[in-house]
Amino acid sequence: IRKQRDRDLEKKRDPKRNHIDYGVSDMVTGIGESLWGSILEPYLDFVGFEVVTMGFLRTLLMFSQMMSSLLLGNLSDRIGRKAPIAFSFAASDAASLILGYTRNFVVFAFLISVIGFMNGLRKPSVMAAVAESTPREGRGAAIGVFQLLIFTPLLFGSMFGGMVASFLGYQWMFTIHSGLALLSTLIVVVFSVEVGRALSGGGSSLRTAGLVAFESLPNTYAFLKRHRSYAFLMAAFAVHGFGFYIGVTFWALYASKGLLLAIAAVGMVQTVRFIGLWLGAVPAGRLTDRIGGWAMIALHIVLTTPTTIFHVLMPSYGLMLVNSFLAGLIGAFDGPARPVVYAKMVGEENMGIATGITDTFIMMGRMGGPIIAGLIW
Repeated sequence: IRKQRDRDLEKKRDPKRNHIDYGVSDMVTGIGESLWGSILEPYLDFVGFEVVTMGFLRTLLMFSQMMSSLLLGNLSDRIGRKAPIAFSFAASDAASLILGYTRNFVVFAFLISVIGFMNGLRKPSVMAAVAESTPREGRGAAIGVFQLLIFTPLLFGSMFGGMVASFLGYQWMFTIHSGLALLSTLIVVVFSVEVGRALSGGGSSLRTAGLVAFESLPNTYAFLKRHRSYAFLMAAFAVHGFGFYIGVTFWALYASKGLLLAIAAVGMVQTVRFIGLWLGAVPAGRLTDRIGGWAMIALHIVLTTPTTIFHVLMPSYGLMLVNSFLAGLIGAFDGPARPVVYAKMVGEENMGIATGITDTFIMMGRMGGPIIAGLIW
């Protein structure tokens, strides 16, 4: 019945437009999440949590996303893309609604974990669906357009997050995120068409998810053993993420307490960075098609280092904004390049698991960063 329904839908709607549906839905939820994500540490300080606790909660957010990517990264390869994406939006909707109205550490940690876990479930599925919905020629440019949709919420969320917190209160950031996640769920359920593999053998999605999670560790080891070059690339991403998050985790708190910037001014620095990401997304995709994915990834890693160091050494607020903008431009380099490289290294049929493993390794590196940063602070 499900296969026939999907075939009927495909006759009415071109599956190649899925990257628009998934991109818009991810953009809508991203606006809400970035409202509080960019100023999470100042909010936790407002609630009364210690700095080391803040580092732990940020790490927990990334750890839950890592475990989800590791355990369920290839779930969409087995049951299709649509169901995991819609479920992740719905669960994030409920978790965010409660998150803004609790000051209990255990409840806060649990809800942060739910949001991270849903991000880890959704992101590999969305990226795989976008890659499948676009032709191989010009895929870098197409994914660049998708990245543009993803960076748009980061731009507006960081811009308005400080304003919402200042004028309406911190709780409204989470309430708005909850409503936008519900809207994203409706967009996916109503408009998108399944392009991944259909569920076979009459099994339920829940049973298949359990099977995928049970098989994930040996499958991941076997996958990395088969694709050694890909494994070394993942190790590089992990090291890069570790250093990067030592440097940036507490920047917002440093700006508000050390530089005595208002929360709105802190949000503006983040906004300028996302303007760089936004403006660089499409050109980065086109450049990827011209010089190749490997070159773009190398440029991203090499150029990220000086902008991260200079971020806290700028002698004036204006130069800080300039450096933040350059950091955003450089940050856009690897988004279109990764799927292009993965498709060549592991094959298009393994895009879901490859993207999930990538997120796992990146989160493994990033996880240590906030804890070390908290101890250094």
